[in-house]
Amino acid sequence: MTSGVRRRIGRRLGGLLGVGGLLATLLFWPLPPGKSEFDTGCDPVRLPKVGAAAPVGNGLVADERGFSIIEQPTIFSLGASVLSRSAKVAYHTTVWFRLVAAGGGVIWEGKPHELSVIRPGQRVSVGEVADVYYSYEAIKVVGVAVVFGTTHWVQDDPRNRLMQMTFDSTFATYERETNSALISYGPVFPYGCQGLALRHVAYVFRDTRGVVIGGSTRVQGKDLDACNGMHLDTSIWIGMLPDGVDLGQSRRTTYCDIAA
Repeated sequence: MTSGVRRRIGRRLGGLLGVGGLLATLLFWPLPPGKSEFDTGCDPVRLPKVGAAAPVGNGLVADERGFSIIEQPTIFSLGASVLSRSAKVAYHTTVWFRLVAAGGGVIWEGKPHELSVIRPGQRVSVGEVADVYYSYEAIKVVGVAVVFGTTHWVQDDPRNRLMQMTFDSTFATYERETNSALISYGPVFPYGCQGLALRHVAYVFRDTRGVVIGGSTRVQGKDLDACNGMHLDTSIWIGMLPDGVDLGQSRRTTYCDIAA
């Protein structure tokens, strides 16, 4: 090897090492508070000015709801689409499901779900799998009702990332079995922010006509936390799917909140 060739190789290696050193600096340089590796402009998250809990009233409506029996005769899939008609943000809203009989009697009542943030005009998903336990009660079910408890009505603040981090979206199906599917979980959160944490993901399942036929709720672990900006594309299995579900028309909502 001539001295000229050796010099050219040396210059190239030096350049590569210089680039590698720069990349290492960018990747491992300590991040400022409130920033994450996948966030380029995160404003600090702030707890909104919260007063006393108030009735939901007409500010939120469950304008679509439905159910299916997913395991005869007592296991039900319940889903609802909730729409905000308010000019304010609904913060920490409680909502729960009831299965009702023909005369309006309550056959089963679920526990409250807490919906972190619902912005003005936003539509979000709520879902649950219900076990009625007794078949002689389950056969009386003819419908599902959605009950709203209380919320905290707060002013919208576009500068507060908390207000931007409730996402309702579709999802891609990678593999389908009879009552379960492998779906893509993301990436739908390119602008997560440290200081936020994932509370839960709710699904609303629809049939080929677009009619709500059920739903469920999944509490994700931190390994799938999209809210703090540490999330990459992940696939997960969801089960207890109703017969006739069209996953292409179904939706999910991911709820973020101030990290504890």
